[in-house]
Amino acid sequence: MGSGLHVAIPSLPGTLDTMGRGGRLGKERLGASLERRAVSRNRRGGVLIACNRQVGLYLAGLLDFLQLEEEVTLSLCATEDSHLIVENGLRACATGGPFQRFYAVICCDNREEVLHHAMTPPDLCTVGFDVAFRWITTVPSFNLWLLLHWQDLPLDPWTDYDHLSRCINEQLHRHLPPTAAHDALSLFAAMGPGLTEAIRRGQRLSRIQAMLNRGQTGNTIPPGTILPTTDVHELVSYLLKLHEKSQRLRN
Repeated sequence: MGSGLHVAIPSLPGTLDTMGRGGRLGKERLGASLERRAVSRNRRGGVLIACNRQVGLYLAGLLDFLQLEEEVTLSLCATEDSHLIVENGLRACATGGPFQRFYAVICCDNREEVLHHAMTPPDLCTVGFDVAFRWITTVPSFNLWLLLHWQDLPLDPWTDYDHLSRCINEQLHRHLPPTAAHDALSLFAAMGPGLTEAIRRGQRLSRIQAMLNRGQTGNTIPPGTILPTTDVHELVSYLLKLHEKSQRLRN
């Protein structure tokens, strides 16, 4: 385990309080500590990930396991509003940077919202330094990514996002322990063994979506079908590579 996760949360509407690096994540319940710790020192040249609390709990457990507390900062937002998430991230960049990479993890209700965000990147001029920005999206909710740790989602001819979301939630409820909903350690303990499969399943969904965009699915997917999609596997794959690089440098 690492020496404690650095979580920077600007004091903007809709944010949580700030957690710094003190203490070991492996010896406390992060669900509570996310709300009461203070940033103890600056982190330079690393990665900033802006997200909501649910995503933050998942990433906190992963980052601590990968010992990336010196390389990655989380900017947590108490709501799922994508504009607030990005606004908080921009503030964290400006006050806690410089950072080399800035990821904003958002949950989109539909594919049209994903495309809208892809066409409207945030104004990075406000942070005062060059930073590479990337949207990380998941449709219809982050629960899709959590579910992929255990199973594929059946590619039924979905035509309603609400129905799709309910199905995901019902399937996830069969696997996820109730205690994991508010505790990073319990969440990662439940999902860690399925991480490799989640990445593979996420890649599969991305390939199918790309084929659908190009009109290459033939008759396998009926017209008007909506698909669950996620980019989270790309962020997680990057963090795994960052861990490997960090381990080489430490050795």
